[in-house]
Amino acid sequence: MINPHCSNNNLKQRGLPISAYLTFIVLIAIALRFIVLGWQGIIANGNSNAGDQGVTLQLGLDLKEKGILSDGTRHPLYPLLLLPFAKRSWNYFTWAKIVSLACGVGVILLLFLLGRYIAGQKAALLAALILSLNVEFIYHSTTALAESLLVLVFWIGWYFLYCAVSQKDGLRKWTLVGLFSGLAYLTKGTGNFLLIAGLIAAILTHWPHPRRIAMSILAQGATFSVVTAPLLLFNYWAFGSPFYNFATTHAMWLDKWRQSWVEDPHTLPTVTTYFATHTLYQALERLWNGAIRLWLPFWETITPWAVSFEQTLSRLLGYQWLTLLVMVMLGVGTIVVARPHLAEHLRTNAHMMVIKLMLFGLTFLMFAWYTNIVIAARFFLFLIPIASLLAAQAFWFVCERILLFIGSLLVTGVSRIHGKSLCDEETLFNLITTRLSFIILIATSVWFVMGTLPRVEALENPFEADSWHNHDAEQVLHWLTAGELNKFTVLWGPSHSLPFWKYTDRIRFRILPVTVNTISQALAYPAAIDADYVILDVMMVSRYKSIFRDYIDYRSGRLELRKPIPNWSLAHVYKSYPADWCVFVPQEKLRLINLPDVVSDRRLRWLGYGLVKRSVVPGETISVWFEWQLLMTTDRNYTVFVHLVKDNTLWGQKDRQPLFGLWPSSQWFPGTRVVDRFDVPVSTDTPPGSYYLHFGVYDSVSGQRFSMTSAGHTLQDNVFKVDGIVVSDVHRP
Repeated sequence: MINPHCSNNNLKQRGLPISAYLTFIVLIAIALRFIVLGWQGIIANGNSNAGDQGVTLQLGLDLKEKGILSDGTRHPLYPLLLLPFAKRSWNYFTWAKIVSLACGVGVILLLFLLGRYIAGQKAALLAALILSLNVEFIYHSTTALAESLLVLVFWIGWYFLYCAVSQKDGLRKWTLVGLFSGLAYLTKGTGNFLLIAGLIAAILTHWPHPRRIAMSILAQGATFSVVTAPLLLFNYWAFGSPFYNFATTHAMWLDKWRQSWVEDPHTLPTVTTYFATHTLYQALERLWNGAIRLWLPFWETITPWAVSFEQTLSRLLGYQWLTLLVMVMLGVGTIVVARPHLAEHLRTNAHMMVIKLMLFGLTFLMFAWYTNIVIAARFFLFLIPIASLLAAQAFWFVCERILLFIGSLLVTGVSRIHGKSLCDEETLFNLITTRLSFIILIATSVWFVMGTLPRVEALENPFEADSWHNHDAEQVLHWLTAGELNKFTVLWGPSHSLPFWKYTDRIRFRILPVTVNTISQALAYPAAIDADYVILDVMMVSRYKSIFRDYIDYRSGRLELRKPIPNWSLAHVYKSYPADWCVFVPQEKLRLINLPDVVSDRRLRWLGYGLVKRSVVPGETISVWFEWQLLMTTDRNYTVFVHLVKDNTLWGQKDRQPLFGLWPSSQWFPGTRVVDRFDVPVSTDTPPGSYYLHFGVYDSVSGQRFSMTSAGHTLQDNVFKVDGIVVSDVHRP
């Protein structure tokens, strides 16, 4: 620990024990290893809609295209950083993760650069190492989320808060605290904790001088208001309140997250309605149970090394009570040995220790209440640099004692473990660590080479990896948009399996609300919202298993139909069957032209057809929808042909099984209704004129067409013909 009364205790003297070149090498090794681990995390994080990533990317697009600063939950600073990359491509997702990783690297570097003024160079370097090894921090620095940016802004603001408390030199530092409090709030709603800490600090620092307290608070509040003014004004315009946030206005007053699946958030509980329907005892019980549930995840996030030590010790000793006893004894022993240093530290940092305790306590209580909704490590990531630096100070003190002992054995001329005073101890320790710097350098090099370089060889191009990871999920939405000329509505979710943000310019996505409780309500809901399609996936079906369990089996991790869903026609399955996604069309949205009792092979009824457009130019595609119904079980896998014909000459064709053969007709249930779109490419040398579409089914093995009848009469060549297809001159304006 740093003794502020030692004459050599300035930053220059603090740098003596570990020379500049050694510090630089160790810091670069820490940062490079973090980058390599983060790069791996970027590649592993392939689902752009996992967690809140999709809605964050969508906010970036809305900010660029419409000037929207907030969606009511997420704030604009991180999307603002993404503006140069914001477009509907996978590169946008990749760049968003790279920006987060850059923020994470910035936190590590600034934890050292600023932390050395708070705790000394050695402890700051150790804190940077501790932070770089934090699993939650690494993971969230590789996501398209604002978490690492919040940690970065919060840490800088915390540094200026430390300066304001320790220096007491006017309003400049308090103004900077307000500035970074505003930036933290523009990043996430939890950035308000920095402002709260600043207000508490102003009172503690200047007590009992009310004028100084007022001026410090005013400096913070005024700067905060100026910085956040655009968001506050937007919130007032869009949501009716400058500080509106869905999480604090509604989400934290829910009993379960499932309640949030509604179309209109204004119907959700607020603090007023919560306490109108719950007693004080129920509220305190919720807080107590939440604290119990949050205790381990909280400490696993901000001090994972302490939890790992306790778990390792427990495995070695075999008894929990013995583990607790040993940890208490170690703690008491450390306090006894460190008593002079600890007393000095508490005397010079009393206010900051109180502020830390209050910050950690308020954060814990806030999210203990929130555990009914969700428990997420990212909620308290902003505390990790503070906890890491505090832990590094304590740990480095233990290292000092150990190194003093080792140094007395290895370093010539050192015969005593400690000096007569704290200043003598620090001078002695500086001498020892300087002599041992070569050993530290070798250890760092071995750690970096063995732990990092093998990972470098396995790194991939993240842009290519994201495109590859999302190919399947994107194909579903690409298939939908390829057959639609105008914007349309899709009922899907709540779920996280599709990259919806890439298609919100073409598709309106709506979720199935929690108020839908029966299959009849689910079947009627698409008509209520005028949905053109329904997409089901495992997450959605599992969340509404009581509704769909008689119709869909999802226990294998994929969807398999048990029987036809009434009033919904199956239009698409992907990527195989059982399927990851099933696309249905509500039958009232088909708008097909009815066919006059057309049946193939006495088993397959053609219910209707529909053309997306009747006029094309050579080289374009004719998209035509068909709907079939299986009349009786068959062992045949029908192949459908669609031909563009004029004067017995073929100018375009598409032959394939319905649903691309992923769910062949031999597996259909009697009564199953299937609708499919066939995209027929028109030959580039097709002359202008009127054409026919011929369609029917045949056996893919023999090539023999199955019989085809209309109103009981056999059709010539077993084909149904549709006229009125126009091929226009490609040069016509």
